[in-house]
Amino acid sequence: MADTIYMNRELSWLKFNERVLEEAENPENPLCERLTFASIYQSNLDEFYMVRVGSLVDQMLLAKDIRENKTNMTPEEQLDAILARTKKLNRKRDAVYEEIMEKLEQYGIHMLNFHKIEKEDRNYLDRYFEAEVAPVISPSIVGKRQPFPFLRNKEIYAVVVLETKKGKEKLGIIPCSSAGIQRLIPVPGKNGTYMLSEELILHFVSKIFKGYHIKAKSLLRITRNADIDADALYDEDLDYREFMVELIKARKKLAPIRLELSREMEHFASIWKWTRIMCSGEIYRWIFLLYSRSRTA
Repeated sequence: MADTIYMNRELSWLKFNERVLEEAENPENPLCERLTFASIYQSNLDEFYMVRVGSLVDQMLLAKDIRENKTNMTPEEQLDAILARTKKLNRKRDAVYEEIMEKLEQYGIHMLNFHKIEKEDRNYLDRYFEAEVAPVISPSIVGKRQPFPFLRNKEIYAVVVLETKKGKEKLGIIPCSSAGIQRLIPVPGKNGTYMLSEELILHFVSKIFKGYHIKAKSLLRITRNADIDADALYDEDLDYREFMVELIKARKKLAPIRLELSREMEHFASIWKWTRIMCSGEIYRWIFLLYSRSRTA
């Protein structure tokens, strides 16, 4: 009886966010508004994972048998349901985004795809990468003896599975949001035509990791748990302003709870191995892997 009356709170929130996505789907809305709704959907989902899903992960690790009082679901059951629903919604999001970008081309706005690029544009982007991007990025290579670098919350990284001449495997990581790199790179002579900087970096990643065989590559983005009980940590003797500053800093450094890749990688097992190294304790078992279609060559 309860199953037909009540809906889990987290799944109900996903239904709310689906209504935001439906506004992005609505052809009666202007294109820019549709794109804005798609962006709102994504920012809402990020915060949902940081706080609500983060709280469920904490519950599962501390009291896995506790049940939600409306639907009698355990934290793990709620997480499984959230993951299944999110995958469906993200497939819809990707389709909406592709449709909007196709319609924007009618108004002279184009996002370049390396699969369909003219030789002249390719040569320009090659020169641009060498002159403007390569000098300011900070690549790192992780092996068994190197510590895994800290990955910032919600930032995009290019990750590469590298193979040495001796057949050993390493992981290359490049932050795509380095200072001095503009994300939308305009193409000269073609007003409204752009290339995303992260796609440019991923395409020319072999220029960075010379001497290695590139086994697989993808863009990667992690979302970190941001669920902190401020009341439980606050001490009246502390300055409240300083306390909140430190709390916000701590919020950015909690354990990862979601990992997104721009493509399904043939050597995904390698990425998963490095993910285990990145995450302390048992938390790696509960990182959710959500794939979205890639526009990157």
